Amino acid sequence: MYKRSEYQVIKRRLEERRRFIQVVMGARQIGKSTVVKQVLKDIDIPYQFFSADNVPATNSAWISNCWAAVRSLKESKKLESIILVIDEIQKISNWSEVVKKEWDDDTFYDRDIKVLLLGSSRVLLEKGLSESLAGRFEEIRMGHWSYQEMRECFGYSLDQYIFYGGYPGAAVLMLICKYLGYIFLVKSGILTKLMRWICRVGGLSLPKRRIHCAKMRIIPQITKQIRKYKYLFFQNLLHTFC
Repeated sequence: MYKRSEYQVIKRRLEERRRFIQVVMGARQIGKSTVVKQVLKDIDIPYQFFSADNVPATNSAWISNCWAAVRSLKESKKLESIILVIDEIQKISNWSEVVKKEWDDDTFYDRDIKVLLLGSSRVLLEKGLSESLAGRFEEIRMGHWSYQEMRECFGYSLDQYIFYGGYPGAAVLMLICKYLGYIFLVKSGILTKLMRWICRVGGLSLPKRRIHCAKMRIIPQITKQIRKYKYLFFQNLLHTFC
């Protein structure tokens, strides 16, 4: 599996002695969680991975519960060190204050619990880091994939990179369309929903005739009005799957 340059940075810091909270920040869908999971799989340190995606924003106690679960696991299994990973941490209100409290508690009692936080909202992350966690963290910033990375991993041409951008999800979708054909989307019913959405946006009525789609021939068989929205169609498709 392709490994971005940040893989080595995260791996090296987690293998060092506990000194700082590691904060991985970057936009959504650029592979933060994927890189972190690659690192966790390759290093010889136990870990626990939690995600705040479906946690109510007001439930700041959830962070403390994650910490308590990790402490309990460390003590019950007599582990020398363990890693606590929390994804999308910025979604929890007052997250930085809770993290500060738990981190300082571990420091006071000499618990070797290393902490790795992931977040996709730079504004919310930096606000919490500057207000409560000054001097306690190191940043690892991840950007969109470069042209070289997309070319090496997915075989992108320069035109494809300019059109799709540095998102691996878009590349995966492109490969699906290339090798499996759009018929997959038609059979799954996804295409019909997208076409109805396009019609609503464009003020068009959905053609009554059934759209027969064969491999790689979806666009030519759509009426002129729908063809007019081809670009909109692909953009929505990418946002849906990526």
